This record gives sequence, C-alpha cells and structure tokens, in this order.
Amino acid sequence: MEVYLVRHAESQNNALHESQRIADPPLTERGKRQADRLAHWAAEIRATQLLTSPFRRALDTLAPTARRTMVPVEVWTDLHERGGCYDGWGDGPHRAQPGLGRKAILEAYPQFEIEPELPDEGWWQGEGREADHAAIERAQRLLERLRSRFGGTSAVVIAVTHADFKRLLLEQILEQNPLIDRFGPLINTGVTHLREWRGRWRIDGFNAASHLPAELITPQAGLEAPGSMPPLATRLVAT
Repeated sequence: MEVYLVRHAESQNNALHESQRIADPPLTERGKRQADRLAHWAAEIRATQLLTSPFRRALDTLAPTARRTMVPVEVWTDLHERGGCYDGWGDGPHRAQPGLGRKAILEAYPQFEIEPELPDEGWWQGEGREADHAAIERAQRLLERLRSRFGGTSAVVIAVTHADFKRLLLEQILEQNPLIDRFGPLINTGVTHLREWRGRWRIDGFNAASHLPAELITPQAGLEAPGSMPPLATRLVAT
C-alpha cells in the first residue's frame, strides 16, 4: 500500500489573516490553479483510490483529479481539519457550524461516495472546537483504518486533508517525535508519500511541490508561523 497525503489547495482562509477566517471557505483562484496542477500530477501515479475530507476546500481540491483520472472517490469525515468546523479564532469563543451535509455534497460532487453515517444536517456535529485528545484519537483511528482497508495490497491512495491534521498524522507515524516541528510550512497541495513497510509506516517523500510552478507555491517561507523554516520540498517519483 502507498498513501499520498495531500494538503488541500489554497483556501480563502489561507489568503487572509486568521481573524477573518470562516468555518468552511472555498478555494481562491490560485487554489483552483493549484488543484488543476495536482490533477495533472495525480494522473501520472495511477492511483487506485481517492479520499477526501468533507470540508469544501478539500472536496474542491480533489474534484479536478477525480474528473481527470476517473478513480473512485470516498469522503472520509475523519480526514477533516483539527478542531472541526467552527467560527471563531484564537482562544475563542468557537461556534460550531455543521458543514456540508450528505445532500449538499452529492449535489455538488455527484460522483463522490459518502459514508453512510454522514447526516443531511452536516458532517460536523461537535459542540464548538474539537478537543486535542479527540483529534489525536482520530489520527490514530484514521491510520488504522487505512491499514485495515488497504494494508497488504498494491493500492495507491491519494488522500486530501489539512495542514494541522496532516502534522498530527505524521506525529503519530513518527511516534510524536518533536522533529516534526522543524519541518516548516506545509505547502498547499504539497504531497507526502507514505508506504506501509514491514507492518509500519515509512515516509518516502515529504511536502513535495514539484507539480507547482514557483508562483503557485503557498504559503511562502515565513508566512505560516513566525520563525518558520523554508519549505522542504522533495521531488517525488511515481513508483
């Protein structure tokens, strides 16, 4: 099994100050161009399964890939961003928002398969912001689900998720190694290549952006967090 973890393309939240964030933003025009570039890259690696978070920005990121490759798409709620779907920023208050429901997702993305438990009222039914311990448990559950579903097979999976949750997944793979904090900004549509190897996860490539021209690489070094390091963008070769 191979898994390509992809951060979603640039959303309107990414392009604005955090105080202007909204619960479920669409992609920017630059984000749409990033998603198109991702689709061209994805067509070369012969994926067998596409997975996506239920956030609008993740769905819109994967839609061009789905159209170009005709590979089956499943919406997995557990791929959502750390914290869930909510209004507010910083220390709060945080007001829960439901996100897109089953009917809304199917109307916008009719070829996507949705988990049976995702309700019409919206995928996020939490009260405010997701607790940190719940996010950690979800990351562990997601990795186990990938292993259970695709482990021991020749599956090639592309999974679109979010920066903070992607970091959390990598922390679990690295057994919470503090070096994860030194990796620098995670690029919009940046690709991290995982492989199941001898019953464990192996990282074969990190935060690759070779599918993007320089003007489409976001965030630029230093913009994601004060003192952040330049992006580590290794070039992935399809195998």
